[in-house]
Amino acid sequence: MKSWLARFGLLAVIGLFVLVQIYMTLESEVTRPTLPVKDGILDARGWDFAQDGMMRLDGTWTFYPNVLASPDSLPTDKAISIRVPGNWHKSVPEQQLFGIGTYEAVILLAPSAPPVIGIKVTNIRMSHRLYVNGRLLHENGRPSESQETEKPKNTPYTVYVPVENNRLHLVIQTANFHYYQGGIAQPIVIGEPEQVSRYALINFGIGLVGFMMTVSFGLYSLAVYLMRSRDRLYLYAGLFFLIISLTVACADEKVLMVLLDWLPFTVAYKLQDLSLSGALILLLVFFRAVDPAFASKKVFRLMMAPILLYLTAVAILPYRTYIPVKMLFSPYQLIICGYSIVSWLLLLIKDQSRENRVKRALMFGTALFLTGSLLFQYLYLDQIIASKRLSFVSFFSFISTINLYLAFCSRNALRRSEQLTVQLLQANETKNEFLQRTSHELRTPLHGIQNLAEHVLRKETGMREDARRHLGVVVDTAERLSYIVNNLIDATQLRNMSLQVRLASVDLSAVAEHVLRIISMHVGLKPIALVNRVPSGTFVEADEIRLQQIVYNVLSNAVKYSNEGTVPVSAKSQNGRVTLLIADEGIGMTESEQEGVFEDRYRADAAGQPPMEGMGLSLFVSRELARRMGGELYIAGSEPGRGTEMALELKEARRTSEAKIHVAPDEREGGLPAAAWPELAASADAGERERRSVLLVDDDPMNLEVLRLILQDDYDLEVAYGGEEALVWLNNRRFDLMITDYLMPGMSGLELTKRVRANHSSVSLPVIIATAVSREADVELAYQVGATDYIAKPFSAGEIRKRVQLLLQLSGTMETALRNERAFLAAQIKPHFLYNALNNIIAACYDEPERAAEWLRLLSRHLRRMFRHESTIHTIPLEQEVELIRDYVELEKLRFGDRLRFEIEIDPSLLTDNPQVRTLLVQPLVENAICHGIFNKRGTGTVALRIGREENYLRIDVEDDGIGIDPDAVRRIIAGETVKGVGLPNVRRQVAAVAGAEFRLQSEEGRGTRCTILLPARLQKEVKQWPTLQ
Repeated sequence: MKSWLARFGLLAVIGLFVLVQIYMTLESEVTRPTLPVKDGILDARGWDFAQDGMMRLDGTWTFYPNVLASPDSLPTDKAISIRVPGNWHKSVPEQQLFGIGTYEAVILLAPSAPPVIGIKVTNIRMSHRLYVNGRLLHENGRPSESQETEKPKNTPYTVYVPVENNRLHLVIQTANFHYYQGGIAQPIVIGEPEQVSRYALINFGIGLVGFMMTVSFGLYSLAVYLMRSRDRLYLYAGLFFLIISLTVACADEKVLMVLLDWLPFTVAYKLQDLSLSGALILLLVFFRAVDPAFASKKVFRLMMAPILLYLTAVAILPYRTYIPVKMLFSPYQLIICGYSIVSWLLLLIKDQSRENRVKRALMFGTALFLTGSLLFQYLYLDQIIASKRLSFVSFFSFISTINLYLAFCSRNALRRSEQLTVQLLQANETKNEFLQRTSHELRTPLHGIQNLAEHVLRKETGMREDARRHLGVVVDTAERLSYIVNNLIDATQLRNMSLQVRLASVDLSAVAEHVLRIISMHVGLKPIALVNRVPSGTFVEADEIRLQQIVYNVLSNAVKYSNEGTVPVSAKSQNGRVTLLIADEGIGMTESEQEGVFEDRYRADAAGQPPMEGMGLSLFVSRELARRMGGELYIAGSEPGRGTEMALELKEARRTSEAKIHVAPDEREGGLPAAAWPELAASADAGERERRSVLLVDDDPMNLEVLRLILQDDYDLEVAYGGEEALVWLNNRRFDLMITDYLMPGMSGLELTKRVRANHSSVSLPVIIATAVSREADVELAYQVGATDYIAKPFSAGEIRKRVQLLLQLSGTMETALRNERAFLAAQIKPHFLYNALNNIIAACYDEPERAAEWLRLLSRHLRRMFRHESTIHTIPLEQEVELIRDYVELEKLRFGDRLRFEIEIDPSLLTDNPQVRTLLVQPLVENAICHGIFNKRGTGTVALRIGREENYLRIDVEDDGIGIDPDAVRRIIAGETVKGVGLPNVRRQVAAVAGAEFRLQSEEGRGTRCTILLPARLQKEVKQWPTLQ
C-alpha cells in the first residue's frame, strides 16, 4: 500500500509539472505581442508566420448590432467598432444582451504568406456562422433572430482557408438568447496550418489530460476510502475530484462537448453549472471534515443554503430561466473563498501544534489557490487580463495542494499504522511470553502433583485400595491437565510457525490403549463404553507425543459431546496409509458446522444443552499436528443426533528395534531418546555401583522436593535455590551431575550452565536442564550453552531416573577411557626416559663409578616418586612436579655437563597455594627441550621453566634455544596429526582433555622452541578434595 501511494503520488506530481510546462509554453507562444486589429482591419503584410508565429485577432472589429448580415449585404451605415474579445453588451450599449449581431474583420497578408491559413475559434456565445472571403466555413449551432428558432452551441474548432489576393475577409454572424454574456469571448488565432493544428491539438490534449487526471484523483481517493479505514476525508475528496472533472471537461476546450457532439447544449451547460456548485458544496464539507473549527454549524449552514438553492434551481429550472441568477452566484463563490482564506489563516495563527499547523497551512493554500483560479478566470473572461495562465496555474496548484494534504494524511495514517503494527507485534510477543511463562507456572504444580502422587503410589505399600485408586485418579487428572496446557502452547507455536515434530515408528494400538485409560476418567457416570479395536502390531510414522495429543483431543471431544453409547477406536491399513477411526453416538454436526469445526477457537454447543467447557483449540491443534506429521485429520461422517466419526490418516511404518511402544506422556521432543537407553547403558561399566553425587538447582521448593524424593535412594543429593548458590557449591565440592531449572529469577538455568561450562567439561560434570519450555529454539539454545540433556516438565519419576543413570554411566565410561589413555601415554614416555638414563649410567660405570652411583641414587628417587604418584592419583601438587623435574634435569646434567644450563622461575604465591597439576604434564616438555633441542646443538644450550599466573590461568612456559622444529611438524603437532616422538603430542592430548585449558607451540629453526600451557585457575579448586602425597 505504501509503495502504491508513493508511485501514484510521484506520477501525479510529474504529470502536473509536465502539464503546466506545456501550457505555459503554448501561452507564451499565443500571448506574444502581435499586431492589433484597428477599425476592422489588420495590416499583417509585415508579419512572417514562420518566424513570428501565430497571430491573435485582438483589437477593434467592425460590428453590426442586432442584425445577422451576410458578407455581401453588410449594412455599412450601422457599422460601429467593438472590442474583441469581449462582452458585446458592455462594449456596445446599443446591443441587447440577448440578441444578434455580426462581426467583420479584414486581414491583409504579405505576398510571402502561406497559401493556406488555419483559424482556431475557441469561444463565441452562443451560436454563430463563420464566413471567410465570402464562403461559409463553419456553423456552430444555428444563429437566428428569435430564441425559438435559434439552436445554441459553443464548441471550439479549427478551419483552414486558402488565401485570396493576399487578404482574409472574416464575417461572423452571432446570436445569444441564453447566456448572460454574448459575443466573441476568447481570442481567435490564425497562423500556418501546422502551427494552428499543433496549438489546437495540444490545447485539447491538455483539457483531456486535466479531465482524466482529476478523474484519476477521484477514483484513487475513493479506492483509498474503500480499502482502508473508511476515512470520510477520502470520500469527500474523491467525490469532489470526480465532480470537478466535469467542470474541467466543460470549460475552455470543452472536451466533453467535442467528444459528445450530440450532447444538447442545455444539458452540457447545466452539467457544468451543477458540477461547479456541487464541487463547492463538497469542498466546504471537506474543509469542515478536516477541522470543525473552520466554521461553526450555524455559519456552515448559512454558507451552504444559497449554494443548495442555486443547485436546486439549476436542476429543475430551464437554462434561460436561472441564468440571471448565475451572475450573482459567481461573486458568491468568491465570497465563500474569501471566508475560507480568512478562516484558515486565523486557525493557522492560533494553533501551535506542528501537525495541525501543517494541516491548516495546506488548507489555507487550498483556499488561496481556489480563489485565485476563480478570480483570474473571471478577469480573463472580462478581458481585464489578456491570458488565462494565472487561472490555469492557480487551479492546478489548488488540485496539487489538496493532494498534498491527502498525502500528508496518508503519511500520518501509515505512520500510525506502522506504530500500531509495532504495538501489535509487541502485544503478540507479550502474549507469547505470557503463555510461555503461564505454561511454566502451570507445569510446575502439575509436575509436583503428578510425581508426588506417583512416588506415594510406588513407596507406600500398605495403602488402602480406595486411597490408591484415588491417587491414581490424581495422576491421570494431572496428565489430562498437561494435555490442555500442551494444546494452548502448541496453538501459539502453530500461529508462530515454530512448532516442530520428530517422526519415528510408533505402535498405534499402544497409544490408543494409553489414551483410552486417561479418557476413561472423563466418562464419569455417563453410560459410555470405550473400546480399543486397533489391531496390535499397527505401526505409523509419527511423533508419539503429538500422536497421543491428537488421539486424546479427538476422544475427549467424542466423550464431551456424547451422553451414552459406545466410542470405538479402530484402524485400517490401505496403500501404505493407516486410518485411525474414532466414532461416537453424540450430538453430531450439520454441514455448516463441519466446515468450521477445525477453525481456531471453534466450539460447538448442542441445542438444549448448556454450553460446553473448553477453549475450542483441540481440533484446530490436532489437524495442524497431523499435517506436520504428513497426515490429515478429517470428518469421515456426521449426522445431527446420530453421532460423528473422525478419521486420522498417517503413513504406515514398519516395526523396528527402535520403534517405541510407550514412553511417558509428559516427555516432549528433545533430549536423549528412550530407545537409546538400553544400548548406551549396556556399553557403560555395569559393575560400577559407587554412590554418585548430584546437585539439584531450582527456585521452587516443590520441584526440589519432587526430585529429591525420586533420586534420594540412589544418589547423594545437595540442593541449591538459585544459580549463585549452585556456583558456591561447585566451587567447594565435586559433583558428578547437575540438574537445573530453565527459568529462574536472577541467574537462569542457561546462564548457570554457561558459567559452569567455563570450568567443567561435559564429561566431568553433565548438566540436565529441566524446563516447561519445549520450543525448538529454546532447546537448541540449551545445547549451545553446554547442556548435556534436557527434560520437559512434567516428567515421570522413571524418566528422570533413567536419564540420570544413563548420563552418569556415560560420564564414568568417559573418565575411565581418559585414565586409560593417560596411562598409555605415560607408558610410552617412561621407557624413553629410562632408556636414555640407563645408557648414561652404563657408560659412566667404567670410568666414573662414583658418579654412576650418584646417578643411580637420583634415578631411584625419581622413579620412586613417579611410581608412588601413579599408584594414587593422576594429579600431583605443583611443588612435587617441580621436584620431579629438578631430579630429571640433574640426571641430564651429569650427561651433558657444562653444555646444559637450566633456569627455573616460579611465582612464590604458587608455592604457597601449591595447586594440583596432572602428572607427566610438564616434565615431558623439559625432556623434549633437552633431548631434541639442546642435544643436537653445538655449544651450550639453555632450558628455562617459568610458572606464574596470567589472569584466571596458571601459565607454564618451557623454552629452549636449541635447533627448533620445522614449521610443518609444528602444524601437525598442533593439529593432532601423527608425528615422530611422543612427548609433545602426549602433552597436547592431556591439555585438550582439560576444560578451558590451552596448549601453544612456537618454534623457529635454529632459534629454539617455546611450549606454553594455560590451565584454568579454578582447576586447583576442582581437585582440592582429591588425595595427594605427603
